[in-house]
Formats: sequence, structure tokens, C-alpha cells
Amino acid sequence: NLKSYRQVKEVEKLVVNKQYIDAIALVERLFGDRDLRVHHRANLYRLIGDCFAKLNDKDSARESYTHALELDPYLSKAFLGLGAIKLADKNFNGSIIDFQKAISYAPQDDMANLGLGMCFYGIGELKEARSWILSALKYKPTNEMALFSLVRLSNQADDYAGCELSLRAFLNKQPNHPDMLFTLAGIFYKQGKFNDAKVQIEKILKFDPTHKRALDLYDLTRKKIKKLDLSSQEKTKVG
Repeated sequence: NLKSYRQVKEVEKLVVNKQYIDAIALVERLFGDRDLRVHHRANLYRLIGDCFAKLNDKDSARESYTHALELDPYLSKAFLGLGAIKLADKNFNGSIIDFQKAISYAPQDDMANLGLGMCFYGIGELKEARSWILSALKYKPTNEMALFSLVRLSNQADDYAGCELSLRAFLNKQPNHPDMLFTLAGIFYKQGKFNDAKVQIEKILKFDPTHKRALDLYDLTRKKIKKLDLSSQEKTKVG
């Protein structure tokens, strides 16, 4: 009913605002309502699980997610929660199963896609990891955790496939985000695209002229461009 729906939304709001103790207390009160429907009860158990997970009480979180799935075996976010706990414990094979179940019931859940990507990263399957992280970014281009995971993987593999497009998609939504502008500039620099890197750094310095890392990279980038220009001039003379 509408009342229960609003109550669940109230709990979700508390969780988003990181008021975990208040959220748990409210859920415990709501459980006293005999008219509370099963799917609402399952979702509330899942929300309690999220709270316990944030409070680093993994056992209580796991128990709550399990209760949620006993009531609703198709609750993707409960599988997501279980997968996240196992991922944190580096139980990669176990978490792969949970994230795959979460995705089977909610294919466009960016966090489930990212979680699966991080599992494959954990077992050294970098190509598969990149595929799932890019999938997460397809569904939510502003997922910062997914972007930084993609960049970390790319730096490790020295393969930047998908990075530029993903960062540009993010910057289309948040054009003045200094960390993402700097990250894109860094990727251009590593690939030898020094003029492209310079353009991105200038965007940062336009609204933050004292950005230390941007200034350092700007100095390195201009030196590279100057060196390339001199090299080009020498070749022209020889020719």
C-alpha cells in the first residue's frame, strides 16, 4: 500500500544520508506492522543489510541480506550486498556468483556490473574486468568509482581502451570536475597526446590557477611539446 511504500522511501532516505542507526531503528518499528507486505519486508531487510555493511558489521549485514532473499529470491540488491561483502573479503569466486545473480535480475544496475568487473580484476582477468566496468559506465556515465577503477586497470595494463570515451561522457555531465579533467589529461600525456593534455589542463587552471598537480603536469606537457617542435624543426632543416 501507499503508506508502506512511503515508509520504505523514508528508510532509503536515511540510508542515503548515512543515518544508519536511525534507519535501523525505523525498520525495526515498521516490522511491527502486521499489514506490511512481503516485498516491502524483504526490501527493508535489504536496507538493514546495507546499514550494517556501512557500519562494518558484516555478519549482521549477511544475515539481513539472507533474510531478504528468503522473502524475495529475486531481490537483486540483496545479491549485490552479499557480493560486495565477499568482494571486500577477497572471496572473488563467491562474489562473482552473487553479482551475476544481481545482474540477471537487474541487468542495468551499474554497481552490480562494476562489482563483477572488480571480481574479475581480483582474479587477474583484466579483459573481462574492463568489459564489465565499461558496462557499468554505459548504464551510469557518472559512476566515479567505475571510472577510477577503469583508469587503474588501464594504467596497470598500459591499455587505455574505453578510457577517453568514458571520461568524456562523464565530463559531458560534469564539465568542470577537476579530478576527471586531470585524469583525462594524464591519460593523454601517457599516450603522447601532449596538445590534448594541455587543453584539458588549461580547463582546470581556468577556474583553479593554483591546482598544484595540474601546474606540475602543465609544465611537463609544455616541455614535451617544445621538444617535439624542436625535433620537427630539425627534421625540416635536414629535409
